Amino acid sequence: VELQQLIDPADRDFHQATVANTITTLQPYDIECRVQRPDNTLAYMQAKGEAIVNAAGQVVQLVGTVLDITERKQAELQLQILSDRLALALQAGAIGTWDWDLVNEVRWDERMYEIYGLQDLGRVALYQDWIRLVYPDDVATVEAALQSAVRGEQDYRLEFRIRRSDGALRWIRAEAIVRRDEKGEALHMIGINYDITDGKQAEAKLLQTKTQLEASNHELEAFAYSVSHDLRAPLRAIDGFSKALLEDYGDRVDEEGKDYFDRIRRNVQRMGLLIDDLLRLSRVSRSEMQYTTVNLSALVQEQINDLQAAEPERVVQFTVAPGAIVAADLTLMRVVICNLLENAWKFTSHHSCACIEFGIIETEAELIYFIRDDGAGFDMSYVSKLFGVFQRLHGIDQFPGTGIGLATVQRAVHRHGGRVWAEAAIEQGATIYFTLPSQSLITGG
Repeated sequence: VELQQLIDPADRDFHQATVANTITTLQPYDIECRVQRPDNTLAYMQAKGEAIVNAAGQVVQLVGTVLDITERKQAELQLQILSDRLALALQAGAIGTWDWDLVNEVRWDERMYEIYGLQDLGRVALYQDWIRLVYPDDVATVEAALQSAVRGEQDYRLEFRIRRSDGALRWIRAEAIVRRDEKGEALHMIGINYDITDGKQAEAKLLQTKTQLEASNHELEAFAYSVSHDLRAPLRAIDGFSKALLEDYGDRVDEEGKDYFDRIRRNVQRMGLLIDDLLRLSRVSRSEMQYTTVNLSALVQEQINDLQAAEPERVVQFTVAPGAIVAADLTLMRVVICNLLENAWKFTSHHSCACIEFGIIETEAELIYFIRDDGAGFDMSYVSKLFGVFQRLHGIDQFPGTGIGLATVQRAVHRHGGRVWAEAAIEQGATIYFTLPSQSLITGG
């Protein structure tokens, strides 16, 4: 009675019926039940029992044993969970499993037959059943890899082709481990196969596209230089003849005429700068990335030195965060730093004393680099135009430029997988931020 009370209510009727059946039929029982321990935890027991009868065949006693099997049941439950997870993973990944006895017999699961386009053979598969489906050119490689794995020389992991029973050529990825005895002798192999044909076709298409793109880039590069040369020739002629006219006939031209000639020459020079900037933008978009360790702080300082050497009379206070080391393309990073600092230098030129800062903001997700100035700034309602080609937020009579610099910066940053954005206020300066998310290595000096 005491045992009956300990049995979990969900199993109590089953236990009672089993005992009653033994009393009636004299058949021994062997069952598993859940029980509630005194501390209210759930346990499992294995109960075995049989009926003892007297000379008249009447049941006079029940005898048996009760064994605590909680640990075993918990282990079985965990094993079932793992088995279910594995089955789900294999199903989701369309992965087939196999087991080879290293002689001839190969056991396949249902997915293996689907991968190879076969009906279940209704018997244990043979090694020959499988190897005849391997593409002839790959057989030697596959068998060599199998034998190498059996000898323990390397893991079995390779890609090969098969010719399915329907004639389709498919790519297979195979991996396996070799089970060995205590002496290290190979006993059998267990492994997986999965169809990677779609991936291989995508790789081939990507390679073809890459090759075509590289060819197009070379053609565009040649075209850009050709156009550049063709454009520069008439510009040089216009500039040269304008200069010659002023030198040879300047005494015959009034001040208004001289001003017209000056305007012609200034616009010719601006056109030359525009061609240079367009070529630079083109290179940034198409150049091959060459990752290396780049010291942004050093690049900033180099550019500052160049700016100060060009206009030593200017008073500008610079602040440079030290030790900003990143993995990036040096050429593109130089373009970014040069353009941003030249902009900061240009837009603070109307201030008698200016401040320009290169800094770093460290967040949990990323490092944010910025160049800040206290110059002309701009109206944030126009910020969406800032990084567009030929977009200018100031008149050319206020600040010279082609409107291509920040577009070039954006493309260089985007090619690194980063972001670039700006904050500003009119006559309170501007800050350009950029990130190099997965490439930042070290910050701080």
